[in-house]
Amino acid sequence: AENTAEPAGKESPLWPVLVVSGAISVVSMAQHHRPVWVNVLLALATTWVLFWPGLGIYRAALGALRHRTSTMDTLIALGTLAGWGYSVWAMFRWPNPHEQADHIFFESAAVIIALVLLGRHLESRARTRMVDSMNLLMDLTPPTALVVTGDEEREVPLSAVARGDRLRVKPGMRVPVDGVILQGRSRFDEAMWTGEPLMVSRGEGEALLAGTLNHSGSVEMRADGVGGDTYLARVAAMVAEAQGAKAPIQQLADRVASVFVPIVIGLAFLTFLAWAIALRVPLEAALIPAVAVLVIACPCALGLATPTAIIAGVGWMARKGILVRDGGVFERALGIKSIIFDKTGTLTEGHFEERAVLQLQAGVEWRAAVGSLEQLSEHPIAVAFAPGDLTVDGFENHPGRGVEGLIEGVRWRVGKKDWLAPAAEIPDEWRVSGWTVVAVERDSQPVALVALGDQLLPGLAGALSSERTGFHSLISSGDTVEAVRRVAEQTGADDFRGGVLPHQKQELVREIQAKGAVAMVGDGMNDAAALAGADLGISMGSGTDLAKSASDVTLVRHDPLLAIAFLRDARTVVGTIRANLAWAFGYNLVMIPLAMVGKLNPMWAAAAMALSSLSVVLNSSRLSRKS
Repeated sequence: AENTAEPAGKESPLWPVLVVSGAISVVSMAQHHRPVWVNVLLALATTWVLFWPGLGIYRAALGALRHRTSTMDTLIALGTLAGWGYSVWAMFRWPNPHEQADHIFFESAAVIIALVLLGRHLESRARTRMVDSMNLLMDLTPPTALVVTGDEEREVPLSAVARGDRLRVKPGMRVPVDGVILQGRSRFDEAMWTGEPLMVSRGEGEALLAGTLNHSGSVEMRADGVGGDTYLARVAAMVAEAQGAKAPIQQLADRVASVFVPIVIGLAFLTFLAWAIALRVPLEAALIPAVAVLVIACPCALGLATPTAIIAGVGWMARKGILVRDGGVFERALGIKSIIFDKTGTLTEGHFEERAVLQLQAGVEWRAAVGSLEQLSEHPIAVAFAPGDLTVDGFENHPGRGVEGLIEGVRWRVGKKDWLAPAAEIPDEWRVSGWTVVAVERDSQPVALVALGDQLLPGLAGALSSERTGFHSLISSGDTVEAVRRVAEQTGADDFRGGVLPHQKQELVREIQAKGAVAMVGDGMNDAAALAGADLGISMGSGTDLAKSASDVTLVRHDPLLAIAFLRDARTVVGTIRANLAWAFGYNLVMIPLAMVGKLNPMWAAAAMALSSLSVVLNSSRLSRKS
């Protein structure tokens, strides 16, 4: 049976239901002996809650009945209809307002429906994030492409591009399809796939991936992968497949209901027969304990057990800077055995800084000249140098190599070591550290070698060791093996992988999942598939929108240790949920027999149900007081 109150995309506003049901509850509790006209208003308001916004629940319950099965919708429909129906009948049976007060409990039915709709509203919002993540991926491809035919270029829709077409990709354009460069050379921003902050130079015979950004030169390429065959489309499919495979926690409740509902109906029917036949009481009197059984079994405390703990737990996490996608995340967090961390932008600051300098000409001041040159460059490493204020003449940008220009009649060049005049060898320490090396040249004479590195976040030294976290930790990055090894050594991670592409990250997730549940912590576009494929995806708040939409948890502060804190605190939240469920089921086990033997009439059954619900709320509120 369908378990949604409204069709997707046609969800009714939730606030009227919450306001009306809250008002019904307040009036019912504040005024026990109330005038008849007040009970009439309560009846009308409750009828609206049940059969307008809550109508989908009863349709789902009816659908389950047609399929000869039962779900949580069946249990909700059964209890709310029993309480509402008995209360309406009591209004006609006992016209005296003092007698009515002992037999009317509309608030129970209204509050239950409101709580169920609130929970499903939150679930619906979580499901839409998968669609959002798909749109974010596909928005990276341009809607059109420039097809080259002879000496002419014509713009065509992307869907019209065929395998083998020759395409022109100009500066500032994104690559429309996968392919190979036929002519030209340019720098491309591939950080979305590799995690590398540096742009890469691509020339004739080298491959291009759809969605990457052409930064400088114009190139002509051959289309090899189009439509669903592009790497971008395959990653989108991986995200969709991984997210769709996650079963909602509500299925467990339906499985419980499939057993519990027939038992409750059977007990209510046996109670009626026992009182009417065995004890020979009037049918009206026999109906009261039977209705009490249905009201007792109505899952008010059961319905509150999970959402109240989740709402309190989500609030607790939010105060710590952790945003949780849905309630099922807490349960999935319990089984996590391993954590995979991305490196750049997750464990590091995400920008270059000067790490070491090898001065090759004593007494030559080069920083002001380099800062003035780099100020004119849009290359990522340019931000590693303090801006200079010297006048640069004849500035030239050599894609994939470096920059040069005249400053006060002296020619300065900054860039890759092998592009400039022969200089000293790079120190072994720099190689092991995986730093990026920039050479500085003055009038064709080497002046200095500068090592640039991405700064590790404060507080991570040794913080990822399994002894300190209780989890097996692994660092996976598209950066060089040496750079990843260095960060693993600094953080105390148990293992590391370098030069990893997005699909390889997801394969790594699956590999580790064979040994136990795994969490993935990342921030980049290249982490999206792995975040979605992991048992638990955790993204950095400073990361890309796609990474955040594909993940289960978002860390507002740039602190990966919050991921470990969440995994630990999730145990407390799940413990609260389990305690609530134990109380809710325990309440049914005790109260149903009392209702069957006539010790609880429907009014007292409703009161007992309210007390059970209150205990669940108070237990959950303990999470709200945590800091």
